[in-house]
Amino acid sequence: AGGAINNDSSSLVLRGCMIQSNSANSGGGLSNGKTVSISIISCLICGNEATNEGGGMSNYNVGSSLNVINCTISGNSSQSGGAISSSFTNGPYISNSIIYNNSSGIANGSSYPVITYSLVQGYTATSNNNISGNTDPLFAGPMPPMLNFGGDYHLQPCSPVLDMGSNSYVGTQLTDADGNPRLYNNGTVDMGAFEMQTVTDATAGAAGIVYVRAGANGSGKSWSCASGDLQAAINAAPGGGQVWVAMGIYTPNRRADAVTAITPGDRNNAFVLKRDVKIYGGFMGLESTLNERSPGSISILSGDLNMDDNGFSNNSENVYHVVVSTGDVGAASLEDFTIQGGNGDISGGGG
Repeated sequence: AGGAINNDSSSLVLRGCMIQSNSANSGGGLSNGKTVSISIISCLICGNEATNEGGGMSNYNVGSSLNVINCTISGNSSQSGGAISSSFTNGPYISNSIIYNNSSGIANGSSYPVITYSLVQGYTATSNNNISGNTDPLFAGPMPPMLNFGGDYHLQPCSPVLDMGSNSYVGTQLTDADGNPRLYNNGTVDMGAFEMQTVTDATAGAAGIVYVRAGANGSGKSWSCASGDLQAAINAAPGGGQVWVAMGIYTPNRRADAVTAITPGDRNNAFVLKRDVKIYGGFMGLESTLNERSPGSISILSGDLNMDDNGFSNNSENVYHVVVSTGDVGAASLEDFTIQGGNGDISGGGG
């Protein structure tokens, strides 16, 4: 048992490891038996195979706890529990992890997995901030579930698991499986072993439309790959193009005099209109025409950088101007938005 690692009657911490292309009768990648506790952190377990159970990992009678944190388990195969097989085990406790595209998911015998902030094959419930296991995490180049080398399990720019983990599980794991910073730009941790290390540039899609959805991190080419950066979308829209903005709250993240650089917390931040670009709010995020917008869908442009306004109090950090239009903007327009939270305590107004 345990093609790569046979862990018997001991405690173990694995961090930043790749366990790939191993085989055994059980626990193709690793086998944990009668152990006190085990923590597997920022590891990739892929391309392993077991004849009987636990293609990626098998666990038997693990006592204190089995923790799987920010791991990717994919492309493993077995007759039972292609990803993980657990019997008489406390857990596994799975957090910030991706278990997908194995011959099957988790097989349990008198074990009760606790899954939070993860995407796990075979688990479709979205409670505990999980993403349905039927959702494709969009790996860059996954391999089929079988004994194999290779595969690229980094995430594509439009992956639904980007920024969807919980920083509370990061702890002292300062780097991902590549040795890169686990919290890129001091943001929210991704699910899985690899942290996205770039900000996706906004790009116009068909008909010159850039799509924006609060919290998204795609390129803006479609609703399914929407950008979360409204000003970047405005910058990317061609002259005569449009920006479609889904319901939600958007705060400016770039100075009005330097819209290409992100400047968090700067009161000089604002949404700056671009010549001949029309910006439309009020979308649910599925529409294909302007006429499909719902009157109840509210897109809010807010100057409240701390998101803590209480009427007209707590607004000392709010931006001076929420929207700025200067010079000849041609046919530029802003339609169907609520604009709030500007604090123009300098000359020039507060909207």
